[in-house]
Amino acid sequence: MRVSPALRLQAAQVEADEQLQACRDIMGMGTEGWVPLEEYDGIKGRERQSRADTIEAAETEEERRALDAHWMFDDVDEEGRWCGIVDSLLQSD
Repeated sequence: MRVSPALRLQAAQVEADEQLQACRDIMGMGTEGWVPLEEYDGIKGRERQSRADTIEAAETEEERRALDAHWMFDDVDEEGRWCGIVDSLLQSD
């Protein structure tokens, strides 16, 4: 039986969404990336460790560069620009 490209794409999207939600659950993040302020430092530490572990587990240098450049938990605004406002605000205290 032949599966249409649209169904294969949908299945891949569902799998990616499930994996992202599992990562958010492990980190303790909501769907929009929001976290309670009192839990921010712990969650940020888990995210940094996860990033390091994921990059280390990559099989090639190209994969490591791609993972680092496109990390799923980097702060971006709605137009895709990086915005580290939360980190900079917390560091100014």
